[in-house]
Amino acid sequence: MLNVSQTAIENEFYMVDLPFLIQKKHEQQNAELLVKLQLLIASNNRAMEESDYKQFINAITPKEIKADMNKFDRDKFEQLRRMQG
Repeated sequence: MLNVSQTAIENEFYMVDLPFLIQKKHEQQNAELLVKLQLLIASNNRAMEESDYKQFINAITPKEIKADMNKFDRDKFEQLRRMQG
C-alpha cells in the first residue's frame, strides 16, 4: 500500500515520479474494488449480466494476476484433488 502525503510529494519526489505514484494508486484502488466485488460474488449479490461482469473484471484485474491465472499448476491441482477426498 502506498500512502504519500502532499508534503512528501512536494518535498521528496520529482515530477517524473508522479506517473509512477498515480499508477500505484490506481492499482491499489483496483485491488480494493476487486476485493469488494469478490465479497459481493460470494454472497451471490451480483447486479450485472455475466458478459458485462467478465468484461468489467477483465478491465480492473492487473496484468500480473492475469498472467498467473492462465498458468496451470499441476501441484495445486493435485492438492485440491486430495482435499476433495
